[in-house]
Amino acid sequence: MILVVGLRASIITKLWFSNKMRQKYQLSCLLACIAGSFIAISAFAQTPESWPTRPITMVVPFPPGGVADTVGRPIAEAFTRILGQPVVVENKAGAGGGVGMAAVAKAKPDGYTILFAQNGLAIDVAANPKLPFNGQKDLLPVVGVAATPHILIVNTNSPAKTVADLMAMLKADPGKLSFGSSGIGNSDHMAGELFLATTGLQAIHVPYKGGSPAATDLVGGQIDFYFAGMPVGLPLYKGDKARALAVTSKNRFSGAPELMTIQEAGVKGYEMALWQGVFVP
Repeated sequence: MILVVGLRASIITKLWFSNKMRQKYQLSCLLACIAGSFIAISAFAQTPESWPTRPITMVVPFPPGGVADTVGRPIAEAFTRILGQPVVVENKAGAGGGVGMAAVAKAKPDGYTILFAQNGLAIDVAANPKLPFNGQKDLLPVVGVAATPHILIVNTNSPAKTVADLMAMLKADPGKLSFGSSGIGNSDHMAGELFLATTGLQAIHVPYKGGSPAATDLVGGQIDFYFAGMPVGLPLYKGDKARALAVTSKNRFSGAPELMTIQEAGVKGYEMALWQGVFVP
């Protein structure tokens, strides 16, 4: 069992720290894989046959309605069916996900507290030396769940109909337009900063406590653009509540193939993905 955990941890850790993580998992295979991983991990504390005997808490370090929450809840429901014990989602938002991550990192490593995290965890580990935990030692990556592009959206009343339009607006008023994110250092924040750095343009970053409030203000016109995660941004685009300009992947997204990529729009070399995964103390 320990060998299985070590091998899986080695493989997933490489994915965790790689900005080339692109593979998507079919849900049926994924759930079987995750369930097997948890059974293996439980061997550290007890025999697999005795685990789980009580509810499991899945910490989502962002508010309800955001990307991590939207993807994490169906996973928790599937865990519940597979494991025969309730897997309860607990939203612990704050500090760009740091509050929830730290809570899991410091939790008892008995298989009853798990973390559903995304890019922000690896970004925090790399960029924030003052984290109250050691991201590479205190959290064990179990399995990757998904990797999807961001979707660049603007308000439906925005003059920007294309990426070129948005770039022209940014160039005309340097540092005047604003873009939102689910928090400082999160994947959508990095997607926006990468866009600005690649194009040499300037904008004001407005961090929120999750993707849902950022999307709300985008729809309401309080911010000018947002590199939203697909679970948040795609429904807004499909529901005509926001205008989508492009996706951040190298190739077009199958869920909206009519949308060009940022690279196709003329920003050469631009590529960004949002990944999620399961971690344990």
